[in-house]
Amino acid sequence: MEKILIVDDEMFSRTAIEDILRAEWSGIEVFSARGAEEALGILEREEIALLMTDIKMPGMNGLELLAEVRRRGLSMEVVILSSYNEFDLVRQAMKLGTFDYLFKPAMLPPDIIEVVKKALQKQREKSSSRMAESDRKRLSRDREQFFRDLISAAGIGRTWFEERAAAFGLPEPVGKNAVVVFRLIRYRKSMAEIFKNDVSLLRSSVCNVMSEALDSVKDCQFLCNKFDEYVWIVWEAREDGRQEFYERLEALIRTAADFLSRYYGLEFSIGISR
Repeated sequence: MEKILIVDDEMFSRTAIEDILRAEWSGIEVFSARGAEEALGILEREEIALLMTDIKMPGMNGLELLAEVRRRGLSMEVVILSSYNEFDLVRQAMKLGTFDYLFKPAMLPPDIIEVVKKALQKQREKSSSRMAESDRKRLSRDREQFFRDLISAAGIGRTWFEERAAAFGLPEPVGKNAVVVFRLIRYRKSMAEIFKNDVSLLRSSVCNVMSEALDSVKDCQFLCNKFDEYVWIVWEAREDGRQEFYERLEALIRTAADFLSRYYGLEFSIGISR
């Protein structure tokens, strides 16, 4: 059930909007607050999809409430309710990511319904996108763990492998493959000079370079064990062209290693298993 919060110090305005929304939709829950402080209490307890707030209120005004909502990282849509001579405040609110505004002295039920309908639809699209991104990240983590288990031979069985290979869309049987290990052995320039002593920056830089170098390899999985050790598992479903596969892989790895040495001052020992 989608939840809407109306914030307005004028009871008549709050009640009128509530009545319009409840008459139009049965599948929503409407909350109301007389001011920003009360609204923040509701926002802590409820997952609000749409916040409709008056822009001028005693104490914390609508702009300050919106700024606090953004500071807390809350992702609901916001519709501003404005009166006469408040256009400068409305412009400021729009810069803070307001979805739309309603001019209180002139708003009619169809105007309110149209704005709310569009705001809720946008919130649904955002929610769907967040869920898809969450699923993608979970699948990526699960796939990475599958390969970590694979190279450590932890609990490996044919059924286990086939089920996971199918879940991750991996070719089976795998025709030819290699495990490549890059291990950092020397810095020619200081960490402070190039990476500002930021290990995560070093790791992401190395990963980006290697990913670019191996971009032409269709099937591969990258694993970063620690900042000085990087593992690639590379495979192709076809059995033929085995020697050409390894020669091409070695050339790509040399390209990546040369780049990291020349531009980042990083030297690696590299092992390629067959």
